[in-house]
Amino acid sequence: MANIIQIRRGLSSTWNTLNPILADGEIAWARDTSEFKIGNGVDSWSALTGIPIGELGISDIDGLS
Repeated sequence: MANIIQIRRGLSSTWNTLNPILADGEIAWARDTSEFKIGNGVDSWSALTGIPIGELGISDIDGLS
């Protein structure tokens, strides 16, 4: 049986409004800005450094489809 890993996703405005603390290692994606953030279990969304993927689509990232 295959496991499914799902990334938390939403619009940047929602992330900024809710400003959640992501669990350690939890990945979240702002769909409209194509920015990923990885939680550390301490800092809120706004305090985390984003990882922009620019114009790439999710299928263009090695290993993701």
